[in-house]
Amino acid sequence: MGLFERWTASGEGDKIPIHPFGAALSELARGAITKAQLVAAFELDAEDQVELDAIATKYESEPTALAKAAFIGKLEDVIVLCEAGLYTKAKAQTELGF
Repeated sequence: MGLFERWTASGEGDKIPIHPFGAALSELARGAITKAQLVAAFELDAEDQVELDAIATKYESEPTALAKAAFIGKLEDVIVLCEAGLYTKAKAQTELGF
């Protein structure tokens, strides 16, 4: 299905719980959990993992620690707005530079 679809999904079975997922992304970025732990915890499929890898690549490409922190903050804002129904998949991708 893909992360962007799961962030904007209305069905309970497909939707990722946004706040725990955002926290897990922050912990992954800090090195406190592994990608494998995140994948297992949220039952991410292959398509989800491709998008997770793209997000990680974008994060890693940020030139400074401050820019990396700003990217994580923006990512968390975007996924919360997806859950609220204010962002579509396309809007979320645009906001995150995809």
